[in-house]
Amino acid sequence: MKIYIIGAGKMGKSIHALMQENGLDVRLIHHTELHSTENNLTVDADFIIETIIEDLEAKKKLFTELEKICPLKCVFTSNTSSLPLDAISHSHRFLGMHFFNPPTVMKLVEVERTVYTSREAEQQAWDLAMRLSKRPIQKRIVNPILFTMLDKACEMFLQQDKGGSTGNHITFETIDLAFRLGLNHKLGPFELMGFIGFDTCEAIFKQFQLKYGVRFIKMFKW
Repeated sequence: MKIYIIGAGKMGKSIHALMQENGLDVRLIHHTELHSTENNLTVDADFIIETIIEDLEAKKKLFTELEKICPLKCVFTSNTSSLPLDAISHSHRFLGMHFFNPPTVMKLVEVERTVYTSREAEQQAWDLAMRLSKRPIQKRIVNPILFTMLDKACEMFLQQDKGGSTGNHITFETIDLAFRLGLNHKLGPFELMGFIGFDTCEAIFKQFQLKYGVRFIKMFKW
């Protein structure tokens, strides 16, 4: 099986490395290469994993283009952790395949089908995850729960008594320390957001604001 990773950012490069470690036939390309007539991705692509920016319109445009230039056997997957999959593509060959950072270490892969996804495409994604020694589950579960927690950490920092009348002013570092020592987490909430990337976190928060309403605060307006 020939696999193409579309998107040469941090996640794309890490997933590419994971595939190479497992001896798979994989190619990493930047999505702008699709606009070059000198590059032919239609000949031997069996499976595509998209890892471009967390932007709905950008992903819709990409998959529309991929459907035109890729063979009918090709399965399309998106690494999006928050965008609605049904809004990205209605293809029966499309579904979500969300790896966790860093993919070479983290064992979970969230494999989520849309109402249009064929069972065959879903099974191929599931089988690939298993071949990579990952544990696939059939739903994107982690980020809705995780970002609720991150949202609460931001809210606690923003809404605390900054006037100092109680003497209980807390810092980012204090919140992170509480999670590391109290819950045995390797990273606190703000350390984790820094690791994920604040631009990615902001995009996910904006999406969850649309999906879940006003619960999610605008965390980057400090």
